[in-house]
Amino acid sequence: VGDARKSGFLFPSFGNSDKSGFELGVPYYWNLAPNYNMTLTPFLLSRRGLGLGLDYRYLTERSKGKFGTDYLPGDDLAGGNDRRLSTLVHRTELTGSLRVDADLSDASDSSYFEDFGLGPDGTSITFLDRSIHLAWGGEGWRLDGQVQDFQTIDFSVDPLDRPYSRLPQLAFAGLWPMRGGFEASLDAETVWFER
Repeated sequence: VGDARKSGFLFPSFGNSDKSGFELGVPYYWNLAPNYNMTLTPFLLSRRGLGLGLDYRYLTERSKGKFGTDYLPGDDLAGGNDRRLSTLVHRTELTGSLRVDADLSDASDSSYFEDFGLGPDGTSITFLDRSIHLAWGGEGWRLDGQVQDFQTIDFSVDPLDRPYSRLPQLAFAGLWPMRGGFEASLDAETVWFER
């Protein structure tokens, strides 16, 4: 039928777990335009209820990224509380030498990964990283600015062992050639740490 992407149902996922019971997800791929698309996945967890997953991807002349969320309203095993995990990964090239990146995650509660994580990597998450990074560079130099915070997932981690937020971090690096084969360089960084 050709190599063009088409909207339609993808292969369903199914399984069973002690925590959620029978699991069924039926993804629908939506080819909205050549440069952005979305997958909607209604899912059933027999012991928890019905939910919806969303994955949205986009690409423009200067930006690219993806947004995803899994939302389970009124989790029957969590006292009827809504459960959610959302992520955003984004990059914009503002000019040829100026770029901004965002990597943001948020979970509705500290038990989310314990209840829904898959495998040891998914169930051992203690913090979620949230950062926005700005990079500006020229010939022989670069200036970076960043703010970074963390959502605590595992509250059993002692407060003194939790990561510091960087609010903000600024770093400069430069290297310039000089006469006689010499080079001049400058590296500087300042960070405001907070916990």
